[in-house]
Amino acid sequence: MSGIGNLLCGVMLIGIAGLNGVAYAEVFKWVDANGKVHYSDHKTDASAEQLNVTTEASAIEQSDQGVEQRLMQQHKYLNYLQSERLERQEKREELKQQKAQKKQYCSSLQD
Repeated sequence: MSGIGNLLCGVMLIGIAGLNGVAYAEVFKWVDANGKVHYSDHKTDASAEQLNVTTEASAIEQSDQGVEQRLMQQHKYLNYLQSERLERQEKREELKQQKAQKKQYCSSLQD
């Protein structure tokens, strides 16, 4: 039973560690007196500068926004095409009616 408990604890720790990487969006960089570059998830030195790092969560959000924008553009284009189709159909119907009226007029003149 303790083996299963240890396994569950290990799985939970791995899960928490995985979430930890997504949760930290702040990364700081600084150079010490010896010229060595350091990185950290918290500001430990006054000269540390914050870096802009894209986390998995923000990359997914950006991807989702791109998909939403493309879908909106496609939807607008589809609406445009549908309105163009309706206009062409109306024009064809109008021409049919005009043709029928002309034919009827010709028939009445021939009689």
